[in-house]
Amino acid sequence: MNHTPLRSLHRWSAFALALFLAAHLANHFAGLFSITAHQSIMAALRTVYRQLVVEFFLLAMFTFQAFTGLIMAWRGYKNRRGFVAHFQAYTGISLALFLVIHVGAVLSGRSNGLDTDFRFAAAGLHVEPYQWFFIPYYFLALAYLGAAPAEGIYVAPRAPTNTWNLWHEGHIDPLFDRLIQNMIVFEGVDP
Repeated sequence: MNHTPLRSLHRWSAFALALFLAAHLANHFAGLFSITAHQSIMAALRTVYRQLVVEFFLLAMFTFQAFTGLIMAWRGYKNRRGFVAHFQAYTGISLALFLVIHVGAVLSGRSNGLDTDFRFAAAGLHVEPYQWFFIPYYFLALAYLGAAPAEGIYVAPRAPTNTWNLWHEGHIDPLFDRLIQNMIVFEGVDP
């Protein structure tokens, strides 16, 4: 599969998951104020996302996100330049690992008859030494999840001339016009 269509499919699957993630995180956030509120919201949400078709779709999308993210990180390792490009790859790898661990733990808990609610998520924070794993695990997952959309598409062209005015020359404008056109066509950028 070509790199550009894979990136586009990865992006669209992220959009598909965004609604679930917003509801899921809002549900956990409500648990910080009241376990009763968390349980009520979760019961309502589970009527939707625990339906077999919806659950299968969500699991497929999370699996797709993890694998395509890792594939793109692997493919781009030789071409990655600059802090933003490396940060994007590391956040993607970290989110992929979080998805594998988190979804695996939830499925394992459910298969063992556990209710995977707020208490399930918080259980590791109360037992020594697990909090040393779970506190950064949840913190970094939220930080990276918030950073992923903000990263966008990063382009850092090198200066084309060795003069004092670098980019401020007549032949540069058509270069940027073409670069913007290509990003619109090939990366789906909305200028």
